[in-house]
Amino acid sequence: MESAAKIIVIDDDAIASFIIKKNLMDKGYVNLLFAEHSSQAIQIFKTEQPEIAIVDLNIGNESGISLAQELLKMNTALKIIFLSASIDPAQIQEAKKIKEAKYVDRFASFDDITNHIELI
Repeated sequence: MESAAKIIVIDDDAIASFIIKKNLMDKGYVNLLFAEHSSQAIQIFKTEQPEIAIVDLNIGNESGISLAQELLKMNTALKIIFLSASIDPAQIQEAKKIKEAKYVDRFASFDDITNHIELI
């Protein structure tokens, strides 16, 4: 069953983006957008208006948390899933403070990730 939800994946790691894409498509998500850095994500966001953003906490030298906050200013209904392998407890706590967001460890099963998508 295909899902109409428009999802943007924002991650500077091409391999991680490919894995996310493959797994989302396997689960029936077909309306997928991808960005490798913040400025590209903002441009895509302005034109495509995704409902869900899967955001890495660290996008190169940029903060995924700052980007998420900027995207939320543009669309307060946006739902965010932070997906990261960060081991910085302060950064993870900061991400969890954003009420519109969920944090998922990058090494969680993909079922955990899609469960979060389905719950939001």
